[in-house]
Amino acid sequence: MKAFLWMFGGICAAGLGILALGPRRTQPVNLLARQLEAAWADNHTVI
Repeated sequence: MKAFLWMFGGICAAGLGILALGPRRTQPVNLLARQLEAAWADNHTVI
């Protein structure tokens, strides 16, 4: 019974994780690359 409750809790946690961090919240890789490039250009210093 205890193992069943742990399994059920794990399945519920996984479902909530998928809903909370689903594909709608992720940004495209190209957009992240452009933001990183802009941040690097703004903060890059040559010694």
